[in-house]
Amino acid sequence: MGFSNKFYMNYLHTAGEIFESTGKYPDFLAIISEYGYEAARIEHGQELFNEFAKYHYAYLEKRQDALSKLQTLRTLYKNIFKEYMDYVKRLRVELVNDAETSAALGLRGERDRAKGVFLDQSTNFYTMAMKPEIFGKIQGFGLTMEKLQNSGNHVREYLDYRIAYESMDGECQELVEKRSKAYTKSREWLTAFVTSCKVAYAGNLQALEKFGIFILNRPRKHRVNETPETESAPDKPVKSKKKRRKTAVKE
Repeated sequence: MGFSNKFYMNYLHTAGEIFESTGKYPDFLAIISEYGYEAARIEHGQELFNEFAKYHYAYLEKRQDALSKLQTLRTLYKNIFKEYMDYVKRLRVELVNDAETSAALGLRGERDRAKGVFLDQSTNFYTMAMKPEIFGKIQGFGLTMEKLQNSGNHVREYLDYRIAYESMDGECQELVEKRSKAYTKSREWLTAFVTSCKVAYAGNLQALEKFGIFILNRPRKHRVNETPETESAPDKPVKSKKKRRKTAVKE
């Protein structure tokens, strides 16, 4: 869990304006240096801010790539599931009197849309279907070795793409953690800096506004999930059971 992207963008805007504005006023820098914020220390604060900005923008870019890859992944899954189910529906009928071949192909029982189970079922199906002794019994139904090989390759392509997506998802998580740590360091530095500025200008706080320094209190933001949407099988709707209220009938 972490702060929203909007929250971080607001901080980037506010803090960036402060660093940009304060550097334009030598008189201000001379005053604040008396409170321990000489040029080198301000430069360090700028470096902390830049590091946070780097991780934030890197995360946004990586997250967008991951979301795009996720959409492709869902399309691939939809296609291989339909392709596999078309085979199953046809062969269940064609092999209704051949229990042995049906069992070898795993045609009996329900099909599970959970990805792990489906991948096991479909992989087993294509592996068994291309065995000579099984293929000889099903090739008369319009199935060819080329079709089965292509369908099996589609499943492997999906698996490769899924691995690439999960790797990118992990990189997003890593960037989220780095961004969070960089933000904390930058925020702590800037909070101390602004506090010193308010002390230095205690008699004229409005003068700080031209430096981009306002009351820098942390906005109240609800925490939201920062990771890219992850893939999950659709949940089945839960039907609520309404209890009938029994009324007593007097005779």
